[in-house]
Amino acid sequence: MITLSVVYFILSQYFIGHVLLLGAYLILVLLSSITYMLLVKHQNASLIRRLNDLFDKIDYKPDYTDNELSSLEQKLYTLIKSHKAITEQIEREKEQMNSLISDVAHQVKTPLSNIIMYTDLMLENKSTDDDKPEKIRMQAEKLRFLIDALIKISRCEKGLITGNLKIYQHNIKELLTRAVSDILPASRQKNITIYTNCDPKLTAFFDMKWTSEAIYNILDNAVKYSNANSIINIKTTPYEFFVRIDITDSGMGIPENEQADIWKRFYRGKLVNTENGVGIGLYLTKEILTSQHGYIEVASKPGKGSTFSVYLPRTQI
Repeated sequence: MITLSVVYFILSQYFIGHVLLLGAYLILVLLSSITYMLLVKHQNASLIRRLNDLFDKIDYKPDYTDNELSSLEQKLYTLIKSHKAITEQIEREKEQMNSLISDVAHQVKTPLSNIIMYTDLMLENKSTDDDKPEKIRMQAEKLRFLIDALIKISRCEKGLITGNLKIYQHNIKELLTRAVSDILPASRQKNITIYTNCDPKLTAFFDMKWTSEAIYNILDNAVKYSNANSIINIKTTPYEFFVRIDITDSGMGIPENEQADIWKRFYRGKLVNTENGVGIGLYLTKEILTSQHGYIEVASKPGKGSTFSVYLPRTQI
């Protein structure tokens, strides 16, 4: 007769066998999962490496093995190669257009200067009330302004401005004096007074010639869009890493929904469409400042004027 202990022994062996079998099955599943994950990771890493190669060097030769990854790779390769060819063609045409604009503008400047000179002679020697010479001169000046603008934008596109900045430590007071001196004839015509508050010992790192041009562009807009007999204030504030130059006018102001667009090339706001200009002054100003690790901000409300804040680095970057 089978004793109870024998029954327990048989049952325990049965359960132990199934437990071991189940454990072995689970280990097999776990190993299979790990193997699959490693395989997928390897394939993903291979795909990422190939994609990086595609973006880094277009002469990369794709793997033509017959699988989904290589098929996708081939399609991406073809797409990127076509995109690169189109981009290069656009850049070539853009360079040709910039060269054409620059050449035409330079060729036109000499005869235009002669027209202005002869018109001035006519104005000096005129003996009647004929206002035609004065009108000719005004139109010639407008044309010269447009040509100068085309030359500047062409130089900027070619990198002849931002790529050739001579950045040294300069005096801020000297910078402002240069810019204000250039804008004085226009400000006097409208009886606009410009006040400057600047520490004479304050310095920063920038290109004197082109940063003066950037400040002038801001002052030009301030004079152009301000009422006669108004005031423009220039104030400097030193910080640890930057010098801030605030240029505040009491002009027409800039609507908030246009303030992000004023830095775009050829952008003209709705309030200034009747004024002379082509919309490159602030674009060029921002390009000059950012190219020497500075930046510019604007705070403005329609009818209450604007404050343009220029930041120039105090240390060599």
